[in-house]
Amino acid sequence: MITELITKDDLFALRAEIVQEVKEAIRHELGNLSNAGSDCDEYLTTKEAARFLLISERQMRNYKASKVVPYSKIGGRLLFRKADLLAFVETHKIASRYEKN
Repeated sequence: MITELITKDDLFALRAEIVQEVKEAIRHELGNLSNAGSDCDEYLTTKEAARFLLISERQMRNYKASKVVPYSKIGGRLLFRKADLLAFVETHKIASRYEKN
C-alpha cells in the first residue's frame, strides 16, 4: 500500500483554494441580495419608463400630465419608480373569462 504524504505546503495551498471559493460565494450572495431589494426601488426616466411599459414616450408624458402614473420631479428631471409602474400595470389588469376568482 502506497501512502501519499501531505506536506505543509499542500495544506496551505488547500487553505488558499478554500478561502478563494468562500470569497467568491460571498460575493455572489451579496450580489443577489443587492439586486433583489433594489429592483422595485429603481427609478426610471421618461424614456426608460415608456420602454418598460411598452408604450411611446408621448403616451408616457400623457400619463404623467393626467396624473395616471405617480412620478417625482427632481431638478427638472422626471423620475418614475419601477414599483409604481408595476402597480399601475396590475390595476389595469383585465381578467380572463377562464380565470377562477
